[in-house]
Amino acid sequence: MVSIAATIARHPRPVQERIVPAGTVRRVRVLVTGASGFVGAHVARRLAEAGADVRGLSRSVPPEEARVADHMAADLLDADALARAVDGCEAVVHVAALYAYGRGHAARME
Repeated sequence: MVSIAATIARHPRPVQERIVPAGTVRRVRVLVTGASGFVGAHVARRLAEAGADVRGLSRSVPPEEARVADHMAADLLDADALARAVDGCEAVVHVAALYAYGRGHAARME
């Protein structure tokens, strides 16, 4: 079993430098799926306000108030587009979802 002291001694930076205060985000690129939706737009905005470099991904271009600086319109089922979207990102917040308002809408989604 490795002691905590040995683990800290091996780490290249002191523990104090790795501690991030609550409510802050170091400059990290984050992909937010479903960025044009209600939840995704709020998550993307809050991450950007906290200092993250946010890339939004959704099937459609979001309205102006929900738009992030770097937005991609693509389908999550398109593997090539998804690979381009995650390229360079250090984290993914997946809030995209299929939804239906009624039977007719659900049938069209299938």
